[in-house]
Amino acid sequence: MNRSSELKPEAFRYGFLTSKAARILYEYSSGNATAENLLILDRAQDFVSQILNGEALVSGEKEGLNPSIEALQAFHYGIKALNVMQRLHELKNRQELRDTLSDIQETLNAVKKGLSNGKRMPVKKLRTAADFFNVIADALLTEASEYPSSEMISRV
Repeated sequence: MNRSSELKPEAFRYGFLTSKAARILYEYSSGNATAENLLILDRAQDFVSQILNGEALVSGEKEGLNPSIEALQAFHYGIKALNVMQRLHELKNRQELRDTLSDIQETLNAVKKGLSNGKRMPVKKLRTAADFFNVIADALLTEASEYPSSEMISRV
């Protein structure tokens, strides 16, 4: 099986979602709420929740688990970013990694509220969340751009 045949539709979906989420976070300024931005941030927050569920499922944790195929897919696509986050933030164990993902979720929630009511966010938290989504977007969209167009056409 060659690499191009392994590309899944989720790669495109998660690639575009994470790219848009990173852009919103990098360009964040209080009060620039749009319905589209809020929807993207909702979906990005769901994506992070799925990564946490997938990580718990893979690690064998039983409590608070919401197992699903989507959780495993999200974890699969998020694993590269998790490894980068672990190196960048010198995370020493799974709990610190989970705490970082929870911080990203909290940041997304605060940004959604800030977009609605004009509040500012700490730059460091915004940057961490934006970088996380950017790493995933770069990996997925690079993989998608390497997908041979002739194979794509033959599958249609």
